[in-house]
Amino acid sequence: MAPINHNPTDAEIIEKLGNLKFVNRSKGRRSPHKPLMVLMALGHVARDKPRFLSYKKIRKQGIKLLQNFGSRSKTNNLIGYPFTHLVTNKIWEIEDMQKMGSDLMQIREHSVLERHNAKGGFTQPVYDKLLGNPKLILKTAQTLLNKEFPGSMHDDILEAVGLDQLNTEERQPSRTGRDPNFRRNVLRAYGSSCAICDFYARLDDAVLAVEAAHIQWHAYKGPSVISNGLALCTLHHKAFDRGALAIDNDMKVLVSEQLGGDRKTKEQHFYQYESQEIHLPRKSEHHPQPEYLAWHRRQVFKG
Repeated sequence: MAPINHNPTDAEIIEKLGNLKFVNRSKGRRSPHKPLMVLMALGHVARDKPRFLSYKKIRKQGIKLLQNFGSRSKTNNLIGYPFTHLVTNKIWEIEDMQKMGSDLMQIREHSVLERHNAKGGFTQPVYDKLLGNPKLILKTAQTLLNKEFPGSMHDDILEAVGLDQLNTEERQPSRTGRDPNFRRNVLRAYGSSCAICDFYARLDDAVLAVEAAHIQWHAYKGPSVISNGLALCTLHHKAFDRGALAIDNDMKVLVSEQLGGDRKTKEQHFYQYESQEIHLPRKSEHHPQPEYLAWHRRQVFKG
């Protein structure tokens, strides 16, 4: 990927920032570090912040983003990884990097970044193109979100990085590349009821607040087939995608020990379903496949 060293077009910005090189994607492992760092940086540009971000000042926000929206990997707290390794994607630079050394594996260490008061940010041409261009910022952000995260998480991430106030038509997530029949097929298999709580409601012919969730995310090569889907109410869909819930191979509900909230809410909406078998489709071939459930427990569930 060649660096952007000229006045780029909108399409070039979206291509460079929206199609980062993701580590371990071929193995089905989540790699949200770089996308979350770019989204955080886009939020800073949207607020007319200086080009270079201080590692010391953004570290706390970065760690929180990785904890809330990253994988369950123990490396979630290594905000130094995306802060430095975005350099390899030619859209980011570290101020006075030569003073810190050339080995990214050493530079990314917290102690090194702290000692040098490291600052990083988009390259000048990228920053100049984004500055004062909220539509491009949000379209770029949406491209990243569509590639890395399920739709149920998009609004939460935009709010967390300060992009939720951008009022443009780009707010609607794209479904490019997704099977338009997935939702219909999954809801039909589950009788339009939540597989966890059995919630069911209609208004005329429209199903209300029950959605089709990918078990292994579409962004990570999860196929749009019924056996990789669950019909879930909006509450349990979001909880499932955020890792508060999972399903074991006996089709029973798992609840994360990290789940917070008041006792009544947790009991009413989560704990009463713990260890209970989900409501399964009548046809066994439509039941969730163990390989997809295992991916979700490894990569998403915060158990």
